[in-house]
Amino acid sequence: MTDANREQPVRVNVGICRCSGNPHTDGDWVELRPKPSLRLGLAAQGAAAAANDVGEMAADVGLAFMRHGVEAWSFVDNQGKPIPLTFAEIERQLDWDTGGKEVADAAADLYTEAVFGPLDREPSSTPPLTPQTDSTSPNPLSGPTSLNSPSQSSLFDPVDSTPLPETGG
Repeated sequence: MTDANREQPVRVNVGICRCSGNPHTDGDWVELRPKPSLRLGLAAQGAAAAANDVGEMAADVGLAFMRHGVEAWSFVDNQGKPIPLTFAEIERQLDWDTGGKEVADAAADLYTEAVFGPLDREPSSTPPLTPQTDSTSPNPLSGPTSLNSPSQSSLFDPVDSTPLPETGG
């Protein structure tokens, strides 16, 4: 994918139109942000850091990608009005076997490298809290460091109740 294409939303087809009256003859779709937002990246890294095992991490990171990556969709209610784009509606509208898997896979393809790739390239040791000088004397301003303190990204709740921005359908 070229950088020019990364500015446009990525449309994922999620099957036949399930809206009342089938207004979408080409089927339903979901659009993902072309690049991870700051909130998406922080939520995904926080979810990964807080997970107890690989399965939990995969589920929580996937949910963070979906919550913060979906930016538009074709779903409308019985009156033909766009269904609001909220996390609860994402979970309600996108079952695993009716488009959820396709959207989750597309989101993982779009965001995993951007969000977690830089972590693979970081040094494994914990960076100092203050800039280091060539001096071997201790820096009284830096204070003690603790390896037991939570990482900055783990302070972000990957699944909060904040409504998603309104989008047109």
